[in-house]
Amino acid sequence: MLATQSTMPSPQVFAPSMPPPLILKLMENESMGETYRFLGNKSKSSNDVVARTSDALPLRIALVQTVGDGHSMEKYRWSHSNVACYAAAHGYYHFIETGVFLPERHFFYGRLAAIRKYLPRFDWVVALDGDVVVGNFSQQLEPLLTREMGIDLIAQRRENSEVHMAAAAFRNTEWTTNFIHYWLSLSRGGLEHLNYDNGDFMQALAHHLFGPDNMCSKWYLSMENQSTWHDPSM
Repeated sequence: MLATQSTMPSPQVFAPSMPPPLILKLMENESMGETYRFLGNKSKSSNDVVARTSDALPLRIALVQTVGDGHSMEKYRWSHSNVACYAAAHGYYHFIETGVFLPERHFFYGRLAAIRKYLPRFDWVVALDGDVVVGNFSQQLEPLLTREMGIDLIAQRRENSEVHMAAAAFRNTEWTTNFIHYWLSLSRGGLEHLNYDNGDFMQALAHHLFGPDNMCSKWYLSMENQSTWHDPSM
């Protein structure tokens, strides 16, 4: 049973052991850290992560990369080729979205537009930055994206503990639709919080994991814009 935004229980989070990193972000000397799975209504141990049965319908998986302009396309073309080859090897769809913008928002928010565009057409959308590469071609996505576990969102944590959007997977569910709607609402009217869509992403996680009255959410939403975050008096 899927929970709506208004009745959503607090999802449980766990970090299973992982093989060599599947996704590597370019231009950064850091590990991608642990994989976190945000569960809509139940939790499982990492021992319960299993591939779907052979007689089940295959998952429709889209890998979607967003880039700001033609310059970025040229700069990271080998990254895009890498992801395209990985997708072709395993039967996934691969899309590159360029120049996707939303009114009154930083171009980073184009990622949300791309997710919303493809999510209704696929079981899972894996949103990737334009500068990531696949580091483990033998690792398939299906063991991670199982319907049976009730997982709606998979994200990565950096070494600085930030849960970020360089690589994140979104399941086509009502829970995810509500999550993205709230995530996008945080930037309405031109509001810009710390780190643009990624800061809003972490706030959306706090909102859905701990409820709207948690201290982090109250503090975050009290910030008017990015300059407030850097005010030494705060």
